[in-house]
Amino acid sequence: MLRAESLGITFKERPPLRLPPLSLQRGEKVLIQAPSGAGKSTLLNLIAGILRPTTGDIEFEGVWHSQRSDRQLDQLRATSMGLVFQTFNLVDYLNGWDNVTLPLRLAKQGITPRVRQTIQDIATDLQLPLSCLRRKPNQLSIGQQQRVALVRALITQPKLILADEPTSALDPDASAALLGLITRRLSPEQSLLLVSHQQGIESLFDRVQTLEFDHA
Repeated sequence: MLRAESLGITFKERPPLRLPPLSLQRGEKVLIQAPSGAGKSTLLNLIAGILRPTTGDIEFEGVWHSQRSDRQLDQLRATSMGLVFQTFNLVDYLNGWDNVTLPLRLAKQGITPRVRQTIQDIATDLQLPLSCLRRKPNQLSIGQQQRVALVRALITQPKLILADEPTSALDPDASAALLGLITRRLSPEQSLLLVSHQQGIESLFDRVQTLEFDHA
């Protein structure tokens, strides 16, 4: 479902970054491990189409990113990808519920009773009290903010979830427990690509790939 080849990106104030090849099958859960600052977040932003590579290309569901317009990539993220950012990227002035349903509204999907029930089910699975959905991000703990971001990423039932250190603010035991909840929540048709430098979570994934990023 996903293939990245010969990726490279040039920044104004940093050395160029060359990224190793990557592939992901439908339903596969892959952990990418690399040191902090190595370029893992850049890789996910390229796969999501937030950044455009200087060289190389990414194929998702049979179509190369270079063949998609910016608007088409926006639509792709809204309908087929669930993104979990390291900094959560919650909208400060929206409560948890409005943050969670934002991707649905951007994709012009209605908030039906079934969707409402799904949100409650996901929140319960992730051990997020439903009362948190009535609060704004600054009224939530870091752990609660993380769970709101995870519910938002899962609510559209995306084909691909891209997660950037999604449990970085938690201690190792809590992190492993939450990652276990996430992986068990996925359907056989959903794929997960998670980047982390955390050890001890490898058994939750189908495959672990250690990447050496080339800053050259």
